[in-house]
Formats: sequence, structure tokens, C-alpha cells
Amino acid sequence: MMRFVLVLFFFLQFSIGFAQSKQAYSLNISSQQTQGPIGFLGMANEPIRLIAEVRPDAFGFDKPIPGKLKIFASADSILSTNDLVVLDSACTLPDYSYQSFPIKHSLKPGSYFLLAQFFAKDTNLFEPQSAVVNLSAELIGFTAEVKEFWFSHIKTSEYSEETNLFAEIDLALTGNTVSIGLLNSEWAIGLTKGKKTEALTSVYRTDSLHTGHTTIVLEESLFNNPDFKNFNQVSIKLTSAYFSEGYIKIPDVTFNLPIKVITDIDQLNAFRRKHDPYLTYGSFVLKQEALDSLAVEKLYTEAELFYSIYTRALQAAAAKNFSRAISLADSAFAFVGNHRASSLLFTDAGLMSGLYSGLFKILPEDRKAEINNRLGEAMKMGDLMTSAYSDLIQRLLPDSLDHYNEMEKSGYFDKPEIFHQPLISSLPILWKNRSIPALEHFIRNTDYESADMIIEQANRHQQLLKLVWQIIQSDTSLIKNFSHVATAATEGNSMLDFLLARLNYYAASGLYDEGTEVVTEATLAFKCSYQFQPEHLWLTSARFFETLGNFTKADSLYKLCDEHFKKEQVENANPLWTLSGENLTVLQARLGASIPQDQALTEALEKLRKENLFTYLDVLNDQALGQKLAYRGNPVYKNFYLNRIKQLDAQGQYFTANEWLKDLAFFLGREGQHKQAITLYENLFVTDNLKATAFRLGFSEEAQLFYAQRQRETLSRYINVLTDFEKSATPAAYDSALQICLQQVLFQHSFILRGNFQLLYDVSRSSDQQVANNFVLWQELRKYLNELYVKGEPDQKALIAWKKYILETEKKLIRSARDT
Repeated sequence: MMRFVLVLFFFLQFSIGFAQSKQAYSLNISSQQTQGPIGFLGMANEPIRLIAEVRPDAFGFDKPIPGKLKIFASADSILSTNDLVVLDSACTLPDYSYQSFPIKHSLKPGSYFLLAQFFAKDTNLFEPQSAVVNLSAELIGFTAEVKEFWFSHIKTSEYSEETNLFAEIDLALTGNTVSIGLLNSEWAIGLTKGKKTEALTSVYRTDSLHTGHTTIVLEESLFNNPDFKNFNQVSIKLTSAYFSEGYIKIPDVTFNLPIKVITDIDQLNAFRRKHDPYLTYGSFVLKQEALDSLAVEKLYTEAELFYSIYTRALQAAAAKNFSRAISLADSAFAFVGNHRASSLLFTDAGLMSGLYSGLFKILPEDRKAEINNRLGEAMKMGDLMTSAYSDLIQRLLPDSLDHYNEMEKSGYFDKPEIFHQPLISSLPILWKNRSIPALEHFIRNTDYESADMIIEQANRHQQLLKLVWQIIQSDTSLIKNFSHVATAATEGNSMLDFLLARLNYYAASGLYDEGTEVVTEATLAFKCSYQFQPEHLWLTSARFFETLGNFTKADSLYKLCDEHFKKEQVENANPLWTLSGENLTVLQARLGASIPQDQALTEALEKLRKENLFTYLDVLNDQALGQKLAYRGNPVYKNFYLNRIKQLDAQGQYFTANEWLKDLAFFLGREGQHKQAITLYENLFVTDNLKATAFRLGFSEEAQLFYAQRQRETLSRYINVLTDFEKSATPAAYDSALQICLQQVLFQHSFILRGNFQLLYDVSRSSDQQVANNFVLWQELRKYLNELYVKGEPDQKALIAWKKYILETEKKLIRSARDT
């Protein structure tokens, strides 16, 4: 019993002591938004989310403690009266928790210490307050402002139009900008009008704001072709935005702005130039007042400057100096936009895009992105230039020149006067689809003076491109990677076709040195081209060398052509390839070789007639095919020639018909039909002399000498027939033919003298001082040339140079003397 009393006594004493001492407790605050040493990291305009716990110090006491929680924001970790109250709220805090609670606040972005203290409600049982605990906090401020926003809808050509959006947005960040990482964001763009909305596109970006401020540019192409007329505002919504470190989410924000749609390319690029200074281009369409005051020589000088920049860019690319190459390419790009008239006339639309395309191929992978936008813009500019050029030549020159030239090639002559266009013959411009048709027309009609005037002018345009060809062909890397530049500089601007037409002119006029130079230039241009039809170059060059007497080169080129045509015939089984062959055979026959008869050409001609009537009608105008038929002994050649001669005579093309008549007379004499041949020769002499009379009055002495040589070839053929005709002819018929022969000899003998006499006569009648100066210069040059000949074996290069200079001076003298 005594033992029980003692135990009860001690228990009561313990209970009384426990009731009299107050329970201590501790406060703990934490956050799920931590970043390294920072206890809380969040946006300043968002509530602070914390986890608060109160844990009694006594073991086994697990009841929540009701009371009041106070949180202060301090610049340091010491509580003071100046600290801002963030939270003062009655609450019951659990001893353990993983749930955060929001605290609304008005704190500005910056660094803080959150000082927290808990005050128990039951001060009899608990200590009145806990110790102050602190938590470091970083509040981040973020603002976005749309500085500029517009849509652009630009049509650069009939087949190319695009709609783009452009936005310039300022992003500002305050607070600890280093610890939060990169900003990942989505910008949703839409159109609105009242409750009506239409989503356009979303742009996803990752940006760095470590410096606290950045300006981002949104540029996107729109492919859904929005109808802007049905809306009045554009909606730009920042959504799904967060910082990569700590996953700090930014609340969605929406900006509504009036719609702005730019449809003028000049206005568009005016906005974009502050980001891309090279975007100086706009519409290339020239207004009428600009056309009326075009100073072409000034424009040509501008073009020379452009090509000097352009070629330096190619050279820098060849030297792997990529930064300089890009810089020079940008300068050339800007130059085109700033000098639109000269660029339109002298720069092919594909040159700039070809340059950037080549740079893209040779740049290291980490630098290719620099070119993407430039290449796209150059292609757009090329479309604008193409459209503007088409508009320009339709306004300045008849758009039917190419059509009428093709008609003449097919044997139909309708409007020869349409080819006389001063803009073609007086300006240093090779007009696409205009200059070459006019040049081919004048060569076809033996108007060599008009042809020469076109060549003289267009050749200046060609010289601008020549260095581009040479630079590309001098480096294997450029050949491989800048193929678009090469084709734009040769085929896009019709330069290769011009060189081939020019070579035909030198073959017709007998200017060997000039023609040889053009063969070299045409070969260079061809290597830069697509090289799809090499037979055009080979055949044109072969005919030039044959006409000028270099039969070795002609032989090898004709052989190359015939092998190519045979290969095409095997692969494609087209009779046109058969008709195109036999060129070497014709040359050998002209040089006296015996050629076996073969009817393959006749069979191919008949097959072509059945398969393609229009192509068949075209080849009936091919004089070279008539020669092949005759040399191969195909009887159809007579009707081939006669029908063509009748067709030309009916259209008043007597000079052209006369060239066909010469062939027919020769072939008839060759077959022993002397009487018919002599009759044809006698008739063609009349027309040929009229043509010679007109020809000698307006061209250089060198061309006249060549023409006289061709006249002698015809006379020689006539004499051969006359010699054979003597055996079977009556004396009266033979005497009559011989008399005509003598008259023709006298005419041809006086041909050159008459031409020179006309020149001297025109000079004597002219009162122009420039004519007198040119005449003195011409005399001195001729005198010095004679001295070179007298010396014997003169320097051939010097001789060629002097003859070329004399020829240029003589042409100017003839024209100026005649015109004044």
C-alpha cells in the first residue's frame, strides 16, 4: 500500500510540473521554386508560393498549433521596423506539409529576404512566438512591348506572290537575369473583328535575356492567304512562355493592334532596311518620264561599277575569303536596288541570286544561315526585274521581232521594215528577244552595215560580262558551285546566242580576225552555259572556218557535229537528226572529193513529212540541206531549189533567191546540164551586180574585198561551165555567153575601185570637221599599214591590231561622210 501511495505521489508531481511549463515550437518556411542558393525564385507579378510548418519541440505532441503567421520582406536578414509586411494572417499550420499556399504582394522585382515568425494563439500552452526564420527570394520582372507589327502582301511576278508578317518586340527583364536560363515562348498570331477571330500562325522561339533587355524580330511566311479586309485588328498572344532554369512560367499576355498591310515593295523594304541594309530594291518598272530622260552612257558607267564589285565578290569567293565575299555581294545587291535603270538594262535578273547560291554552297556549315535570307530576297528581286524588263521592252520595242524573225527563217517575209529600230542599233544594250532577231534579219538580207551597228553597240554590253566568264572558268570550285551565275551571264541574257549570230556575221562579211576572236569568246561562254546543244557552237564555228578557208578546223568540227547527230539519231530515232548530218560530206565534196550517191536523206525527208509537217516545212528553207541532197545525188534537190526560189521571188526577196540560184546553177553545171546552168548564171549576174552596187556604197573595204572574192568564185564556176559548153554549143550561143562573161569580169574588176571612189567623193562633199579629221587619220593608218607590208614578214599581232583599228576608222568615215 505504501508503495502505491508513493508512485501516485510522484505521478501527480510530474503532471503538475508539465502543466506549468509552456511548449516551445519552431517555424520552417520553404518553397518548391528554388534555384541553387536562392530559396524562392518567381515572377514579381505572380503570388509568392511558400510551404510553412510549425513543429513542437516536445516529443509526441502532434496537434496543429493555431496562431498567426507574419512574413516580412527585408533587404537583409535582420528584422527591422522598416521591413514591408507581406503576410499577417491567422492560421493553423501543420507540423509537416508539402502543400504551398499563395501570398499576394506588391513587391517590386529584386532580391529580398522573407523573414517569417509564428505567434501561437494559446499562450498558456505554447510559447507566444517562434524564432524568426528567413528565406532568400528573387522576384523577376518581365515586360513585353510590341514596337512594330505589319503584314506584307507582295506580288513579284505573275507566278509569285507571298504574304509575310513582321513583328518587332521588346522584351525586358529585371532581377537576377542570369539564374533563370533561356526564355522559351510561343507567339500566337491571329486576326480579330469583334468576336470574330481567325488564327494565322504560331511562332516558337528561344531567346536569351541575360543582359536584361533584347529585341526580337518575328518574320514568317503565311500560306493560308488571309483575307485582311474582313478584320480590323491583329492579335499577338504570348503563351506557353517559361524560363528554362527552374521552369518559371510567364502568364499569358495578349496585344491587340490595328491591322497594317503593306503592298508596295518600296515601302516594305524601307521598313526592313534598318535590319538588312542591303534591301534597297523595290519596283523596277520605269515611269515614262524616266524613260524620256535616260542617259544611257551614264547608266553604262554605273553598270561597269556594278560588275567591278560583282567580279571582286567572285574573286573573294575563289580565295575562300568568305567574309569579304559576303560583304561585296551585299554591296552589289544594294547597288542593283540603288541603280535600278542601269541594272534593268545591263544586269540579268538571275545574277544576284546565283551569286548568293554559290556562296551558300561553299560556306562552312556554321555560316550558311547568313545567306538564307539574302538568297530569298535576291530571288524576289530577280522576279521584279524580269517583270519590269518585260514591261520595258514591250513599251520601247515591237514584241513581234522574234516572231517575224522565225517567220523569215521558215521562208516567209512579211515586214522587213519592222527590224529597223534605232534603240537596237544606237544604244550599247543587248535587248533580249529583240537585238538578235534584228541582227539575224540584217545578216540574212546582206544589210551588213545595219548588222555591224547592232554588233558594235551590243558588243559593249557583252564586254561587261566577259570578265565574269573568265573568272568562273579560271577556278574549278567556281565552275562547280557558281553554275547559276554562269548560266545567267550567258543564257539568261542571250549573250551566247548573240556571239553565235555575230560569228555568222563575220562569216558572211569575211572578217577573219574578228571572227576568230568571237570563236574564242563563244567557246568560253558555252563552257559557262547549260551546254545542252553543243552542235550549235560547233556548226556555226565550222561554217565560219570553211567560209574563210581554214578547212582543217572546219573538217574537225564538222566531224564532231556528224558524230553527235548520229548518236542522237540512234537514241531518239528522229529523221531530223539524219537531215542535220552529212556536213563533213558536203565539205569534202566542195574540196573535190568523190562522194557516193545515197538516198538516205530523201527517205528521211519523206519520213519527216509524214511525222511532223510543220518541221518539214521549216527544213525546206534550209539551203545547207539542199546542198547535201545535191552532193549525194538525190534527184529531189532540183525541185527543192526551184520551189524555194519561186517562193522567194514571189515575196520580193530577190537577193536571197539569187544565193539559191547560184547553188542550183553550180549543181546543174556539175551534172553536165550546161545550157540550163549558163541560163541561170546569166540571170543571176543581173541581180548579183545590183546587190554588189548597193553593197559597196556602205561598208568597209575589207568586207568589199571578201565580197569580191565570193563574186570571183561564182564567175570561176561560170567559166568552168562555159569551157565545157563550148564543145556542144553553137558559135553564136558560145559567143553570147562569152560576152556576158567578159562584161562580168569588167564589173567585178571595177567593184573595189568604185567603192573607194564613192568614199572619196562623199568625203570631198562633206563640210564636217570630224569627217576631215577621220579622213586624215585613215590616210595615215593606211600609209603605216603599207610600210608594215613593205618591211616583209611584219609582226602578225601588230598587223592584226592595225587592221582592226583601220577597219573601225574606215566604218566611221564611210558613215559620217555619207550622212553629212
